[in-house]
Amino acid sequence: MFCEFKIWIIPYEQIELVELYLDLISTISEEEISILYYHRFFDDKFENIIDELYRLKDKLNSIKENQKRGTIIFERSKYADEEIETIEGIEKIENWLEPLRKFRTAKYYNLDDNKFTFLKQRLFSKGLLVDNLRNRIDSGAFQNMGITEFGIEFIKGNE
Repeated sequence: MFCEFKIWIIPYEQIELVELYLDLISTISEEEISILYYHRFFDDKFENIIDELYRLKDKLNSIKENQKRGTIIFERSKYADEEIETIEGIEKIENWLEPLRKFRTAKYYNLDDNKFTFLKQRLFSKGLLVDNLRNRIDSGAFQNMGITEFGIEFIKGNE
């Protein structure tokens, strides 16, 4: 009578990844996991939507400048329809963003601002979050964090 054993051959790259995941799991706090989990919304798609929002706001400013310089025919500017369409686009994106804004605040996680920033910095140092400063004139470092591909894979592996 023979016993049958299955031998699983795991490629070396996957062994390294498993070891890395185990190391991360043992060193990341529950607070950090929560922050990382809710930052999953802030990926490249999110950044592209933010880029579109800024593009629409620039377009609206341009329309308003053109309206100031242009003449009004029959009490309606020739830019009125374009202005309405642009404002609606901005409002649509703002409404989409509103429920997500809370995930970037310390208050949501019941943390003070310093600890929240520190935990985001720890996640950044582990390659799980990235500082998305592109097109962000009005914010400082570690204010607009996004999740990395590695962070997404890490979260998927723990769901």
